[in-house]
Amino acid sequence: MKLRLIIALACLTLWAAPALAQSKGRVLRNGTTIWKLEVNLVAAIAGEGTILDLTARSDRWYEVVVPATLGGRGERGRVAIGAVQLLEGSPEPPVGQIRGGVPDEGDEAQPYLTPVPPGGFKAFVVLDGGYQATKTEFVNGATVKTDLEDRRFDATSSVKAGPVVNVAVGAIARQLGFGVGITRFSRSTPTTLTGSIPHPFFFNQPRTVTGNVDGLKREELAVHVQVRGILPVGARCQVMLFGGPSFFRVKQDNVTDFTYTQSYPYDQAQFSSAQTDKVNKSAAGFNAGGDVAFFFARQIGVGVSTTFSRAEVDAPAAAGGKIKAGGAQIGAGLRIRF
Repeated sequence: MKLRLIIALACLTLWAAPALAQSKGRVLRNGTTIWKLEVNLVAAIAGEGTILDLTARSDRWYEVVVPATLGGRGERGRVAIGAVQLLEGSPEPPVGQIRGGVPDEGDEAQPYLTPVPPGGFKAFVVLDGGYQATKTEFVNGATVKTDLEDRRFDATSSVKAGPVVNVAVGAIARQLGFGVGITRFSRSTPTTLTGSIPHPFFFNQPRTVTGNVDGLKREELAVHVQVRGILPVGARCQVMLFGGPSFFRVKQDNVTDFTYTQSYPYDQAQFSSAQTDKVNKSAAGFNAGGDVAFFFARQIGVGVSTTFSRAEVDAPAAAGGKIKAGGAQIGAGLRIRF
């Protein structure tokens, strides 16, 4: 009786051992993506030689436990079968339904298009042509004594929307990084002047003149220091969010005075011309935005970005003593990563 019981237990042990053995596999290539289950978002990036616990398989994927060394806390993910080799003696995991997929992903394309290398740095370059959509206005003026009374003018300048050029470079460590961007914006600023001129013969009978001042210009050069976070949403697509301080250098043509003509009996005066100088000031501000890029090769892609930046530059002659720089910008162009 005891002999039969021992034999039965031995047979049961031999039969159950393969089922109880844990499946393990070794990652074959650096930069292998572990995707979240059923969602095309990156759970982790595994390096060559990483050992994974395999919990299920389909015709395309292994279901794995995301290692704690890669930031996992027991959650499951999926990895392409071709990127993992079973350890010697390790059984195949049970067959299961593993949903999800990445467009154009194959055993070779998946690591080739991985957005961020494991534990390394990824440099990036952004080259954009764009459009600054924000329009701003500012008023500057002055008062001077003329014929024992105050002669006053106010010049309203309008900074129109226009083209902008943006260049950014930086580096990403895993999914967080640092970047520096430079934007340049240049636009004419049509200006309307309204003046009040004292009468040479009578007190409190000012004459009003108006005129357009052409040829004035605004130039903005901004350096944006940015903290950047990267969110890979597929093998070819990635999203970057960024923000930080900005440093503006603004050159603005400014009206300082005007000339006029008049003739007897001096009841009317006519605007003649404006005298101008250039405000050249610096100011600190901020920037924030996002970038969506699609990579059609390992290092080359295209993208669209939106940015909002703002600073206020000191201009004593302006109403309020300041003029605004920056605004909402949208751009598109080339994306390069290393």
